[in-house]
Amino acid sequence: MPQDDQAPFAHEPIGLGTLRDVREDKFYRGGILTLARENDKSPMTPVIYDPYPEYNGGKWRKEFVGSFHACEGPRGKTLSRLSAQDMVSVYPGIPKDFPSPLLGSYLATGVDGYVCADRLSRLGAYGYGNNAGNTASASEVNWNETNWGTLQSQCFERNAGRYSPSETNSRPIRLTLPLHSRFASRTPPRGRPDSAPDSPQYKRRSAIVLRAWHDMEWTKNMKQSIRSLVMELALHSGAEYEVFILCDVKDESIPIYTDDAQVMKETKARFIPREFMDMAVLFNDKTLDSWYPKVEEHRYSAFPIPRS
Repeated sequence: MPQDDQAPFAHEPIGLGTLRDVREDKFYRGGILTLARENDKSPMTPVIYDPYPEYNGGKWRKEFVGSFHACEGPRGKTLSRLSAQDMVSVYPGIPKDFPSPLLGSYLATGVDGYVCADRLSRLGAYGYGNNAGNTASASEVNWNETNWGTLQSQCFERNAGRYSPSETNSRPIRLTLPLHSRFASRTPPRGRPDSAPDSPQYKRRSAIVLRAWHDMEWTKNMKQSIRSLVMELALHSGAEYEVFILCDVKDESIPIYTDDAQVMKETKARFIPREFMDMAVLFNDKTLDSWYPKVEEHRYSAFPIPRS
């Protein structure tokens, strides 16, 4: 919101959709008090937003193999799509005169374009506004004791019957990317080769890879956003997605290739918030040299790198 943008950042970009627009009064300033609702009886309080399909329904079973099983969430309970503590909440309606998207289409992506959210309704389930009387955060979570990596693994195990055996038998990387890629020759599964095209198929899985570096600042908003990605994409879908944090260790003096697992865990604990440690994978320039030996330079540079 505009009131959060009081001090400009030295590295702030200029252009449409940037924070600079806020200071130059080009940013829309409507807010939920100007909601244009379909009828005057629509509630002004947020309601649960549920974009997920009817898992285990007749139509769904005709398309996919296996059964969907709800997964455990950060509160130690099975997630419920009826609970505001487990779901995003939205306001029915959109602010008055709110502009249409410059790019994309709500209709094409299947997103409800006639709802909106504020910070509290969007991120309340993930720790925002715990001290502001937010009902979605009434049952507070000790985020330091949450293990998002374990929750994702458990969710996958509960729903393993929905996915190809080649995926369920793979061993995930939990500490460091290996030297010399062993994935180049892997062929992704194409469904059930011995089944008819119109028979139920295995559901495909996708990885969401977030890039980070070892000494970055982990802000509250960043943590809340990552929690929302894991909950909404991985856990609520029954492990159709898995979220990873790929962390670039730029300090060459920090050893990330060692046979001592305890040392590796301690190294990771220095840089990654405890709740995300088991979904973070470390790498450095040595990793990139081994994976891409023909690339001369792996570090980001704003200027062209001269070749010898």
